[in-house]
Amino acid sequence: ESRSSEIPRIWFGLTGSYVPFKMEQASTTTNSTTGEIISSTSDNGQAGAGATLNARIFGAWWVSLGATYRFGGYDTTDAVNDNTIYLERTRANFVDFPALIRYAGPHFRWNRYSFYEVGGAVRYATHVDLQQSANNGVNYYCCAPPSTTTIKRSIEGVVVGTGIAGKDDFGIIVSPEVRYTRWMGNSFTSPTVATMRNQLEVTISFGF
Repeated sequence: ESRSSEIPRIWFGLTGSYVPFKMEQASTTTNSTTGEIISSTSDNGQAGAGATLNARIFGAWWVSLGATYRFGGYDTTDAVNDNTIYLERTRANFVDFPALIRYAGPHFRWNRYSFYEVGGAVRYATHVDLQQSANNGVNYYCCAPPSTTTIKRSIEGVVVGTGIAGKDDFGIIVSPEVRYTRWMGNSFTSPTVATMRNQLEVTISFGF
């Protein structure tokens, strides 16, 4: 039988999150005519932390709201010739806000504590820090050419997921989940950098 009645109608929790795959994908391009080489490496904040608020609307239907913080960025080098290298370093804080409808009823259940969820999410990029410099082989100096990276402060996504929620003997709610998000845009876009559109996320929440 379902034991969902053991979970309070409204509960708040702290969430740990991990993205198994990188948040940004980076590559290298070479201009066959000029010999210019542009190369990027990603700096991925795959671990995140946040909070969740869950409320039962009626029956087996819940609404789940959350916020998860993580960081990300990239480093790009542009080797124009043997003596000039342009450097670009970007870092940003990302906050994801998922809003989900959750079904925890007896139908299609793979575990008596399991649930399914679907909804949307918004990602905000805050504290975006883009730094540029140039190196002539001996010293760093200013200035590098204008950045070609497009930065979007907010993007939307579609989320589906599944997980379990149960209460232990100490009254703490434990809820691990697996979520898939399809982002509708890129936070960073350049010839050698792009944020991942497909995101697999593993989370665990502890609430009361």
